[in-house]
Amino acid sequence: MTAPSAFSQPLPRDFIQWAIDRFGHEHEKFIAAFNEDPVVAVRRNPGKASKLHFTGETVPWCTEGMYLNERPNFARDPWWHAGAYYVQDASSMILGQVIQQCILPEAPVVLDMCGAPGGKATLAIDQLPEDGVLVANEVIRNRFPALLHNLIRWGDPRAFATNLDPSFFRKKKTLFDLVLVDAPCSGEGLFRKDPEASSHWSVEHVNHCSLRQKRILSDADQCLKNGGYLIYSTCTYNETENFGSLQELIKSGKYESVPVPLDHSWGITALQKDGVFGYSCYPHLVRGEGFFFTLLKKKQMEGTPSRKSSNIKIRTNQKWPVDLQPDDPGLVCEKGEELFYLRKESQSAFSKLDGIRDRMKPALMLGRFKGKDPVPDHALAQARGTEGLPSIELELENAIKFLKKEPFVLENTEPGWLRVTYRGLGLGWIKVLQNRINNYYPSEYRLRK
Repeated sequence: MTAPSAFSQPLPRDFIQWAIDRFGHEHEKFIAAFNEDPVVAVRRNPGKASKLHFTGETVPWCTEGMYLNERPNFARDPWWHAGAYYVQDASSMILGQVIQQCILPEAPVVLDMCGAPGGKATLAIDQLPEDGVLVANEVIRNRFPALLHNLIRWGDPRAFATNLDPSFFRKKKTLFDLVLVDAPCSGEGLFRKDPEASSHWSVEHVNHCSLRQKRILSDADQCLKNGGYLIYSTCTYNETENFGSLQELIKSGKYESVPVPLDHSWGITALQKDGVFGYSCYPHLVRGEGFFFTLLKKKQMEGTPSRKSSNIKIRTNQKWPVDLQPDDPGLVCEKGEELFYLRKESQSAFSKLDGIRDRMKPALMLGRFKGKDPVPDHALAQARGTEGLPSIELELENAIKFLKKEPFVLENTEPGWLRVTYRGLGLGWIKVLQNRINNYYPSEYRLRK
């Protein structure tokens, strides 16, 4: 047996024994991979940046993904704050390929049930047809702000965020065409990136995670349409959490397992158990962290028709100024005293979400009125397709000052609202007054180091 003491953070003995049972003589290569440096990768935002200022190899299964040779200080890069790219493990980028296998209807509604911090949600939104809508949910309250922030930075108005328990969605029977469940797990695939994770691992914890995953999958089943797709993934390796958590769904007879065609050269391992196709990324075979995924399709069950959408009128506002709207004409919709933007192509999908819409936080809030004066929302400055907004371009030094909410000087600037940009992408808002500049960058996002 490989000695646990060889690692800076010893791997659990039961985990090492699992590796021996799983890989045989190859287990030493698997274990040795945990001593290697974590792989750094980013994914380009196709709605914002035509190319990135990094150099590196393309992730084989994701044309927008790129491996970096070292980890830069992303917090010092205004383009990261502007949502030009997302820092994401390369292995999880494979879900883009999985979503592409799903044959979705017109105006699809998609649920990311365990969405924080937002990597898979931002990946999913770019795979949807133009008339689709994505609801990204996170049950843990202190993780929800990160999810919403990343959706805002990604800037796609088809995305909405919710902070709800997964059991809430089971009441919305047969509503979604696609449900993603990137389930909370024991985190075996993160041991290299987060060595502390191994200190919390145990066989008991694995079994506890499996029970929680089964509950979440049961909720996902209830809100998935007949003929819809379920993508299940974890960042762990063991069969208990991967195939085992799916047993009840498979035994119900309502699902069929859908094979996902993958290039053999990618190194992703195809697995099969009890008629279910699963796929695993192992760190000694794939340039990325540990990851498991599978694709299921819900059968068209007789006697259980899918829910019909309601034709609910969307409350719109005609007073919001045109020069504070995205370039692509859409609807200015009311949410209490706040206004948000809805693309015309998304109206049909959005109308299907009755019963949830009041709980949804739009990724593209336009702003609100203070008296008769419009106050633009931070999300508007970071949205895609807002090049026509009144803007001012900053060089790196002033862009950093803006992100820190430190004073900076502008010459010959007319009074009014200005969208601050860096290399053409929006960072936030300033309001130029006669004697000063007010920085409206949200304090909770302020760059502190």
